[in-house]
Amino acid sequence: MIVAFCLTLATASVILSGRTIVNIAVDYYKDKASTTAATAAKVIDKTQYLHLRQLTEEIYHKTEPKVSSEEWQSEAFKAYTDHFTPVTEEKEYDELLSYLRELTDSFKVDCIYLGFVDTYAEQIVYVIDSDTSEGQCLPGCIDPFYSEDGRVLEDPAYGFPPFLTNTDAFGHLITAGSPIIDDENNVLGYAFVDISMLNINRESQIFVLELTGLLLVLIVLICVISMFIVNRILIHPLRQLSDTALNFFNGQTLADGYHQSFAKLHIKNKDEIGALATSMTKMEEDINNHILRLNKATDDLSESQTIAAQMTKLANIDPLTGVKSKTAYDSAIKLLDELAASGNPAFGLAMVDLNDLKGTNDTYGHEHGDIAIKTLSSLICKVFKHSPVYRIGGDEFMVILKNEDYQNIDALVAEFNEKLEAKQKDPSLKPWEKSMAAIGYAKFDPQTDRTCQDVFRRADSNMYERKVHMKHRGS
Repeated sequence: MIVAFCLTLATASVILSGRTIVNIAVDYYKDKASTTAATAAKVIDKTQYLHLRQLTEEIYHKTEPKVSSEEWQSEAFKAYTDHFTPVTEEKEYDELLSYLRELTDSFKVDCIYLGFVDTYAEQIVYVIDSDTSEGQCLPGCIDPFYSEDGRVLEDPAYGFPPFLTNTDAFGHLITAGSPIIDDENNVLGYAFVDISMLNINRESQIFVLELTGLLLVLIVLICVISMFIVNRILIHPLRQLSDTALNFFNGQTLADGYHQSFAKLHIKNKDEIGALATSMTKMEEDINNHILRLNKATDDLSESQTIAAQMTKLANIDPLTGVKSKTAYDSAIKLLDELAASGNPAFGLAMVDLNDLKGTNDTYGHEHGDIAIKTLSSLICKVFKHSPVYRIGGDEFMVILKNEDYQNIDALVAEFNEKLEAKQKDPSLKPWEKSMAAIGYAKFDPQTDRTCQDVFRRADSNMYERKVHMKHRGS
C-alpha cells in the first residue's frame, strides 16, 4: 500500500509538473508570437507589401483550380504554386524577404510570413514567407481557417489570436497573426508568426525525466524505512487477521451456517491491533445475525413480489379478451393528461361499441355473447396494430391512437367498417360472429381540449352518431 501510495503520488507530481511547465512555456511563446507579429506588422515596408499582395491576389483570382497547402508537395499543389512565380521575381519580393528573415533571426522565431484573407472562401493566402527550409510557403499558398479564426471575418482588425496547430506538413506550431494597417486605418493584410513546439516539448520531456528519477530515489528510501517499521510492529498480527478474513470470505462456515473464523483468534495485543481483532469478532457475530435476517426478508420479499406481479397482471389485463383492462386504461389516461398539460401530444381516442350485446345474450346465451365480444376484440387489435386496445365496459372498447394509427385513422376506420360488413355477408359465420359495432374517434386538439375527458366526449359522440346512422340503415 505504501509503495502504491508513493508511486501514485510520484506519478501525479510528474504529470502535474510536466503539464504546468508545458502550460507556462505555451503561454510564454503565445505572448511572444503575438508581440512579434504585431511588431512585424508595424515595421515592414507597407508599400512593398501592398505591391506584392496586389500581384499575388490578381494571380490568385485567375488561377483555377486552387489547391490548399493540405496537399503539400503533391503534383497539383506544385502546379498551382508555379502560377505565382512572377511574384518571386519582383525586386520588392527579395527586399522584403531579406528584411523578414532579419526579423526572424532577431526575434528567434521559426518564421514570419505575410498574407491576406479570402473572406469569401474563408482561407488565408500567403504573399511572402521568411522560412529558409524546404517548408517555405510560396506566394499563393492557401491555409484553411481554424475555428479560432472566425472572428476576423466580422472584424478584420481583430487579427488572429495565438493558437496551437499540429499538421503533417508543418508540425506542432504556435501561430499568431496581427493586422497590417495603413495610415488611413485600412487593413492591408496580416503578419503571421510561427513558433515550433518541438524544442519546448523536448525541454519539458527532459525536465520530466529528471523529476521522475529524483522521485524514484525518494520512493525507494520511503519504502525501505516504512517496511522496517511495519515488519516490527504490524505484520504478524495483521497477517493473522488477513488469513482469517480470507477464510471468512472464502465461505468456510460451521454446519449450522455460522462463521466463527475471528472467534477462534487469540490476539491479546493491548493496542489498536487487539481492538481491531475484537471489533472484527463482533462484526462476524453481527454479520451472522444480519445474514439470517436478510435471508428471511429476501424470502418474504420474493414471495410478496411474485404475488404483487400476479395481481398487477390480473388488474391490467381483461380476462375475457386478453386486451388491456379498464384499470390499465385509467392509468394510461392519467399519463396522457400529464402530457396534455405540459405539451402538445399527438394522440387520439377511438371508441368501439358492440351493437345489441343484450339481444345476443338473450337469444343465444351468454357464452355466445362472450364469443361476440372476443371476436370484436380480435378485429380491433388486427386493424389498430400500432395502438393499445382497452376493454372499458361490457361491450365497449377504447383505442388510444398512436404512431401510424394516429396518422392513418380515417383509412383504418374505413377498413374496420369494411371488415364488419364483410362478416355480415359471410355465410360460414354464426350469428354471434357477425355482430356489428359502431366506432367513433377524436384527436387531441390543444386549442380546445384540456384533458382526455374532452377527447373522450367527442369520440363518444361520434360513435353514437355512427350507431344512429347504422340503425337508420337497418344494420
